[in-house]
Amino acid sequence: MGRLRESSPIFRLWRWCDTKWMRNSDRIVCIAEGMAERIVRTRGISASKVLAIHDGFDPNRVGPDALADSSKPNSFQKEFNPDRKIVVQYAGNMGLSHPFETIMQACARFAADDRVQFQFIGGGPQREYVRANLPKNGVLIDYQPIERLGELLSAADICLISQHEEMFDKALPYKVYGVFAAGKPTVFVGNGQSEIVRWLIESHVGLAVRQGDVDGLRALTRLLDDSEERLEMGKAARALLDRALHAEQAAKQWAELIVELIPEQKSAHQ
Repeated sequence: MGRLRESSPIFRLWRWCDTKWMRNSDRIVCIAEGMAERIVRTRGISASKVLAIHDGFDPNRVGPDALADSSKPNSFQKEFNPDRKIVVQYAGNMGLSHPFETIMQACARFAADDRVQFQFIGGGPQREYVRANLPKNGVLIDYQPIERLGELLSAADICLISQHEEMFDKALPYKVYGVFAAGKPTVFVGNGQSEIVRWLIESHVGLAVRQGDVDGLRALTRLLDDSEERLEMGKAARALLDRALHAEQAAKQWAELIVELIPEQKSAHQ
């Protein structure tokens, strides 16, 4: 991200220690396939030692509120969107790895669309940039208690995720799991090599554009105009989570790995 030079002593020391720990490990677990591939490619470590186990998500964390009938406003909707406009929502950390330039420029092009409300929920270093560029049909909302996660996501019609172009194989935005659990279509702004993009395309659960592609983000129009497609994408998103990204699956993979590495646990596990 350009915050620390690779030639700096701090970076070189961290890299040396990090690689040493990895090489001394029996297994290296990454939370995304792209991360696992990068570790093998850049650290000289055998692919047999590296695997990906997605974080996974327990849909009970969003509860029934997230999947409730959106025509019946919940308390979050009543508070922030009483007119029941179409909500395009960004909820979560507004950190350095989540650029907002493309999103805010695209929002400006929709500023005159009275059907739409852009919600930006959360905090972080980029919050003031969002505030300074908030369109007239946008609202900036503080972090909400975790107990409101379900009704917060239920209030969205389309969910936004932003990731720095260089982070595609170094991180995977955790918020995507909650969005899928809530059955909402996703618009991802980031590198096309991200694993999220593959999920969106293969399972038809959303759209993806590159950072800087403001014209491409006009694809929002397609979802704003088509409530049926939003509904179908949302159903497919929840099905994807239940099929491949559920927390129970992640727990099972971790248990299998522990049994493999610690044979004496096998009988207890069985």
